[in-house]
Amino acid sequence: MGVCGIGYPPTVPRSTTPNSRFYVPADIEPDATRRRGTDLERRALALASRLGWRHGTRQRLLGAATAKRHRHALAGLRTVVLFVGHGRSGSTLAGTLLDAHRNALVAHEADVLQWFGRGFGRDALLGHLVRREQWFVHDQRATWWGYDYRVPGQHQGELGELHVIGDKQTGLTTDALGADPTLLERFRTAVGLEVRVLNVVRDPVATLATIDRRQADRGVTVRPIGELAAEYFRRCDVIAQLRSRPDVAQFDLHHAELVADPRATLAELCDFLGLPLDAAWLDACAAVVAPPSAPRPAPGHWPAGTVDDIRATAARYGHLARYAS
Repeated sequence: MGVCGIGYPPTVPRSTTPNSRFYVPADIEPDATRRRGTDLERRALALASRLGWRHGTRQRLLGAATAKRHRHALAGLRTVVLFVGHGRSGSTLAGTLLDAHRNALVAHEADVLQWFGRGFGRDALLGHLVRREQWFVHDQRATWWGYDYRVPGQHQGELGELHVIGDKQTGLTTDALGADPTLLERFRTAVGLEVRVLNVVRDPVATLATIDRRQADRGVTVRPIGELAAEYFRRCDVIAQLRSRPDVAQFDLHHAELVADPRATLAELCDFLGLPLDAAWLDACAAVVAPPSAPRPAPGHWPAGTVDDIRATAARYGHLARYAS
C-alpha cells in the first residue's frame, strides 16, 4: 500500500503523454525567432507557417536550424545530463546554476525525451535544448514562479565551448524512463553522447507540501495528498531502478546541501559531469543562493498520520534515507 492507504501499482504513469504545459507556447517562441534568429531559422519558421505544419514539425525544423547555427559551440559536447525526480524539489535552482557555467547549457523543461519519442534526430534535439534555454534566459529573464534565477556576471544565455548540455525536466523525464526501460539507451545512441542522470532531492514532506500548496496557484484540479504521494513514490520507484542499473551514472544532489554549502556541492556536481571548476562561477552562484529557511509545517488539511506515512515510505529508498525520521 502507498501513503495514506492508497496503493500505487506499477502501471504507466499518467503523465507519459506530451503535456502542452511543458512546451514553449506557439505564440512565444516564433516571436523570439523573428527577433534573434538567423535567416535560416526565420526561413524555416516562415516555411513551416506557410505549409501549416504542426507544432512538432516546426520545432524539429527550427531545432535543426539552430543546431547548424551553433555547430561550433556544440562540437565539443561530451555529455547530456537528464534531470529526474519531482517538481518543487529545487531542480530549477540546480539547473540554472549549472547553466551559468561557461561550459554548460541546461534548458528549462525542454522535455527532450518526449520530443525524441516524436522522431527528433540529434540536431533537432540539441537545437531544441538551445532554443528552450535561450527562451528562458532572454524572454523569461530567468524568472519562474516569482523567483529570480539569474546569476550576474556568468554565462546564462551564452554559447561558448559547451561540454555539457541538459534538460531540467524532472517529472516527465522520470515518467518516460519508467515507462520504457530501453529509452535511455536509445536516446544515448541517437545523440551520440554520454548520458548522465541528476536526481535533485528534497525532503519528501516539504516537496509534497509545496506541490499541494501550489495546486490552486496553477489553476489545476486539486488532487488529494494521497494521490500526490502515490505519484511521488511511483517516481521514486523509477529512480531506484535507475540507481540499480550499471549502465546509468546517477548523482543525488540534495537541495539542503546545495543551499547550505553551494561551493562544495557544485564542485561535486562538476566532478560528476566532467566540468572544470571556475572560482568566479562558484562565488557568483554562492552569492545568489538564499540561506536555508526554517521548514514550514505540513498543511493543516492533511489527514492525521500523513507525515508519518510519508516518512515511513521514504525509508524504502536509498536516496531518501536521511528523510525517513
